[in-house]
Amino acid sequence: MNVLVIDCNRMGAGPPMDPATRLPTLTNPKWRAVKLFADAAEADLTWRSSKTTETPVLTGYDVLVFSRALPSPKDNAIWLDANPTARVFHLTNDYRVGGGSLYLAARALGRPVETIANYPHAMSRVAGQLTAKWHVANLNTLLYEPERQQNGHAPGKGCVYYGAARPDRQTIFQKYLTGQVTVAQYPPVWTEFEAFGCTGPWAARVDWGTDGLYPWAAAIYLENPDQTALGGTPFFANRFYETLSYDRWPIFAAECRQTIRQSGYQIPETAIVDDPAQIPEAVAAADTAQIAAWRAEAAEEQRAALAQMRSIIRGTE
Repeated sequence: MNVLVIDCNRMGAGPPMDPATRLPTLTNPKWRAVKLFADAAEADLTWRSSKTTETPVLTGYDVLVFSRALPSPKDNAIWLDANPTARVFHLTNDYRVGGGSLYLAARALGRPVETIANYPHAMSRVAGQLTAKWHVANLNTLLYEPERQQNGHAPGKGCVYYGAARPDRQTIFQKYLTGQVTVAQYPPVWTEFEAFGCTGPWAARVDWGTDGLYPWAAAIYLENPDQTALGGTPFFANRFYETLSYDRWPIFAAECRQTIRQSGYQIPETAIVDDPAQIPEAVAAADTAQIAAWRAEAAEEQRAALAQMRSIIRGTE
């Protein structure tokens, strides 16, 4: 069985190539995650976007797996046409991003698409209405890097938030990003946070190719109010697994309690805050033994998720 994973990467052609080894330099956690999945599924992997339209389309595959989706139905249809009998899957770990362009292209060609998502079918705004079959798997655990350790880095200081300035999180930002949490983003994005009423302090965007999260002692976990209203999500987001990868302490907003309960992880009250004034105390409560236990749990989750996804893709589930 020939399987192709198409990582629909909005950053362009994908990771840069090492000139000596001619292998991709996987500095971005999402690049590493999709490569991990492709290897587990014994699949070929290509990085594509609207900026790679001149790159030849690959043919001869029995299964196409779109990680996210290309920008337009036409972009996706080219791949479906080139592999006319391939079974089609869509991977998505963001319930707000539906991948509608892929489903519309497939529908026009009479091709079913199966979805592998890290959230329940009922939460989907687009894919859930168009999918032929819905599979739930913990895609976010693929972001975890079990081989990464402290590696001689000094203990970090303070707490960081490094996510995007999402308008649907404005009320949560206004509550927690008011002086006790460093916001690490591009300078133009600082202005977006300031418009929400956030006060910094500010830092450059996290550079995954150098220090990553090592400069900080902890990272705060926030979720959208509509996630809370929907009863939380069954798995933690990428940020939890990225934090563990760097041996850092995750701190949770109290609004995330439903997600915490569903995740299966035992999160102590010392890591949950309901007031920004509690954040320094939560940072100081970091427990290295607990982090090590969570890392072991995340590694087991990752192995299970990869096995599950392989069985789905290769038709044994």
